[in-house]
Amino acid sequence: MDLSLPRGVKDFDVDEAYPLLEIIRNIERVYRAFGFQPLITPNIETLNVLNSKFYGSDSLNEIFSISNDQLGLRYDHTVPLARYIASRKDLPMPFKRYAIGYSWRKEEPQFMREREFIQADVDIVGSKLLISDAEVIAASSLGLESAGIEEYEIHLNNRILLNEIISNFNVKKENEKQVIRLIDKIEKKEKEEIIKELSQFTDKAEELIGYVLNNQGNDEILARISNDIKNKEVANQIAKLLDILKSYSLKGDIIIDLSLARGLDYYTSFVWEFKIKQGDKKMPSIGGGGRYDSLISNFANRDIPAVGSSIGVNRLYSILNKKEFMKRVYLIYIKDDYLKYAINIANILRGNNINVDLAVSDKSLSKQLEYASNTNANYVIIIGEQEVNENKIKLRNMVTGEEELISLDDAINKLR
Repeated sequence: MDLSLPRGVKDFDVDEAYPLLEIIRNIERVYRAFGFQPLITPNIETLNVLNSKFYGSDSLNEIFSISNDQLGLRYDHTVPLARYIASRKDLPMPFKRYAIGYSWRKEEPQFMREREFIQADVDIVGSKLLISDAEVIAASSLGLESAGIEEYEIHLNNRILLNEIISNFNVKKENEKQVIRLIDKIEKKEKEEIIKELSQFTDKAEELIGYVLNNQGNDEILARISNDIKNKEVANQIAKLLDILKSYSLKGDIIIDLSLARGLDYYTSFVWEFKIKQGDKKMPSIGGGGRYDSLISNFANRDIPAVGSSIGVNRLYSILNKKEFMKRVYLIYIKDDYLKYAINIANILRGNNINVDLAVSDKSLSKQLEYASNTNANYVIIIGEQEVNENKIKLRNMVTGEEELISLDDAINKLR
């Protein structure tokens, strides 16, 4: 029997699943702190919903369909949310929701790009105010920071602005989507290749790419676009959003990036991506989002503005130091006479949010220490006669090998 996995999916064994779930819990805590409420939609949707025009023609080929049932696996959390909102007329607006779960895309697996992956989304439905854009950007940013990311960039653009820029370079309105999809591939393809493909839509392809790649800082870009485009309000909106985001004291640098397009067709205004640099190596984005004011109205036949942001949990996981999340204590009692004392110690530690694995083995102390090492316990607590008599515990650091006889209160402070 062939036990190999399908391409683009993976098992998360114990050492991998533990930090993965801790990352998810940290992000979820941030989302809840912002007032977002959980919403769980099915992993499968009808192809009638999934094959809607909103993903774009390139993405339609990436949907996993279920044979003969007119069903498919969820491509993202956004279109299912739109379907849900359209089916409910009783929801109080604005509606702030978060969703954390798997999505699937039938694309070629490669570095930091899988066919099955976890996304952590926040969305605000029913508000056009800039504070909504700021809230979802800030929630995702602080979600990244909660997982240990401190050096990152928030690349920001606006699809209305991008359409205005494109029109200045002789691109016809009916070709705007194709041109945006090509611009979106600038980081994935050679510049010359993009220019060649753009040439079928404009005789100023090289000038267009030069314009969107010219980044001399946010102030310069704002001055340039204010001078070059007719829609002055979009430049004002970018400046206002940048100003609002300053109030969140985010660790990430916010960069206006005129080449940022995000390929999905449902975006209507602001778009952004979260990027991390590892030396000189270019990394794929670890999240992003944007405003999609027309998506829900196409399902509901009524105008419902919305904005959302997402973290790619698998991508985030792949660049983090997992050992930081593997805080675990293994508790050994030498003989059955000390079991109740050990249980009491475990109860108190667990009540203080310290993960304790109480031994369920009757192996020797040396064998149990070996087991603790093999299961990546950070610390071992040993309960013997002395510990019980003195109402203390013996704490062993599994990295340094140091042991100390200490009070439970001191142990709690150290383990935290």
